[in-house]
Amino acid sequence: MKGTRIPPGRTGSAEVTATTLDRSGVEDVYATLADAIDAVDPNHTQLFLAKLALLLAYTCGDVEAVKDAVAIASRDIEAPPASGPRVPVACEDGLAR
Repeated sequence: MKGTRIPPGRTGSAEVTATTLDRSGVEDVYATLADAIDAVDPNHTQLFLAKLALLLAYTCGDVEAVKDAVAIASRDIEAPPASGPRVPVACEDGLAR
């Protein structure tokens, strides 16, 4: 890991020193995260990820950096469908789902 200057606008209005991961570090974190997600009951994955995000935000200590990370992570993810009555769809087997 190394310290990197992040220009204003990337993490809010102030310039900060961030600790970044090299490729090996990112791959290690990815593997650890994937293993942890696989180990959690699928019904509790969202709770696990929320707890992890809050713990990492607490560790980071920079509200604007966390907000920027949330915005970046949210890019290119489709929003859930609008709420309303569910319309059954006929499937190949003729059953409506």
